[in-house]
Amino acid sequence: MIHNPIAQTLLKYDSPVAVEVSQKNVKPKRKLTPNQGNLQNLVDFLDGVFVPTKFSQNGIEYVQHVSTIPASRSDVINLDEQLESLLKTNKARNTGICPIKSALYEDCFNEVIRQVSIDSIERASMLIDIKNEIQESIGGYEKLYESASAHGIRKAIHSEQRKNGLLRENKSLETDINNLEEKIKDLRKKMEDTEKNDAAETLAKSQEHNERIATQRAENTGIRQKLEALLVSKPNISGEKNK
Repeated sequence: MIHNPIAQTLLKYDSPVAVEVSQKNVKPKRKLTPNQGNLQNLVDFLDGVFVPTKFSQNGIEYVQHVSTIPASRSDVINLDEQLESLLKTNKARNTGICPIKSALYEDCFNEVIRQVSIDSIERASMLIDIKNEIQESIGGYEKLYESASAHGIRKAIHSEQRKNGLLRENKSLETDINNLEEKIKDLRKKMEDTEKNDAAETLAKSQEHNERIATQRAENTGIRQKLEALLVSKPNISGEKNK
């Protein structure tokens, strides 16, 4: 049994065909039955849009082309069901840019293009142009989203850096404030101690001054008393001599 490496795709393929050794160096061609000769243009168109898949298994090289079998109504219904199932299985997001959802819808669109091309290659070409335009628009939106996200991230980083800088500056200022408050406390204590020492020294000097004044006054009083005593005794001595 040949293992099909693209069994999960929504785009319908033919069964793999072994590539002969003599054909390895040339572009593999789809083998057409006699009644399919008029489908050569369709075959070339599909091979140009959807490059045939090549793979090796057990030493044999295989090529797999997109199917040219028309889709029935049940095939279209089954395609829609497969798409919904794959969206749920792969947990595609319902909103926003989701790579999984974009890839599945693109795969589904490719199958629609295949189905339309069987009836009209011209309509299929228009669908391809529409798909390319949509992809370019989505690519532009993705770039715009990435640019906006990058700008937002840069702004957030800048804001965070600024915030961290302000926090560091605030912490440094708080440290300076605490140090200044400690210095103020030390200076106030020194001022209080100085005032106490000055008051005690002033009091001691005042007491010493008062004591000196008291001593001086006492000495002055003693001298005055001695002088008065001498002045009183001199006239008495003179009167006695006159007698």
